[in-house]
Amino acid sequence: MYYCASKNNVITRPNFQLCGAGLPYTDSYRYLGHIISSDLSENVDIIRQTRCHSICYSKCHYSEI
Repeated sequence: MYYCASKNNVITRPNFQLCGAGLPYTDSYRYLGHIISSDLSENVDIIRQTRCHSICYSKCHYSEI
């Protein structure tokens, strides 16, 4: 993953290789149960957690009825 300090800067990413094969870049990854994105926003993680809590709530709420 590559972090850019400013959205206005055009920066070329360095090419990393392992055993002659280029390593791909990713826009996000999971670390300790949270999603970290390359722009450091928490939107994807908040949406995921909201969806998870909504499902858990509906299961608990409707199982009591």
